[in-house]
Amino acid sequence: MSDVPKGPEPSDEGAQGDAVELVYESSDKHSDPAQPGARGSLCDKAVRPLAQQLLNGSVQIGRRRFAFHEGKAYCAKEHSPRHWHGHPVGWKEVPAKLRTMWTKDGKISKREVDKHWKGHA
Repeated sequence: MSDVPKGPEPSDEGAQGDAVELVYESSDKHSDPAQPGARGSLCDKAVRPLAQQLLNGSVQIGRRRFAFHEGKAYCAKEHSPRHWHGHPVGWKEVPAKLRTMWTKDGKISKREVDKHWKGHA
């Protein structure tokens, strides 16, 4: 898939020198039907099968990992060692440094960023 970003380079902020296995685990608060308790942004059913692939190709910035698919941004958070759950985010939540890098590299367009600035429609 052409729009799954490559993993971080050793010089990237938040990258670790040793390869670490990343494990995706779904979170009910980002799935339909509605779950009791905390509610997160819903993941599109078509993207759910790609979640592990998106995590594997994500870039870590601080304590979060970011990826994109079809012009939309996703964020993953580690909820236990090496185990992550992800959810859709607006491009405004992606660090500017990363947005700029992906835009300059032609991986995403300014139009896509603008369209999904606040979140997925």
